[in-house]
Amino acid sequence: MHCCIVGFSQQSQNELRAKVQIKAIVENFVKATETRDVFALDTLLNENFRVVANQFPTPDKITVLPKSAYLQLMKEGKLGGDNRTIRVLDVDILQHIAFMKVELKSGKTIFTSYMTFILNTSNRWQLINDMPFVEKIK
Repeated sequence: MHCCIVGFSQQSQNELRAKVQIKAIVENFVKATETRDVFALDTLLNENFRVVANQFPTPDKITVLPKSAYLQLMKEGKLGGDNRTIRVLDVDILQHIAFMKVELKSGKTIFTSYMTFILNTSNRWQLINDMPFVEKIK
């Protein structure tokens, strides 16, 4: 029984450490989008990163942006630039993959984003997918 408790304790510590690291990535991601800091975003996003926005910008569209297009739109000032508050709604971690549901709120919009993270070969967490649900504030 003692070995199982030790194993559980180690797993809990690793999961807690991962949650802290992933939350920091989300906070840094939000800061970088607010300031359109493409260099910072480049390090936070996995090379295979993409945004998938269903029914956006209109109900009949699905917008899929690979990392290169996302960073280019950021450079052009077409994305980002808004200050947003962050509220973590859910976190699920399974060894080298993680999911976080967050609410990002600005004065104009509320993004409920489902973000997926991977632990890369350098043992660093990176954002690989962002699937936002976008609501305009009335």
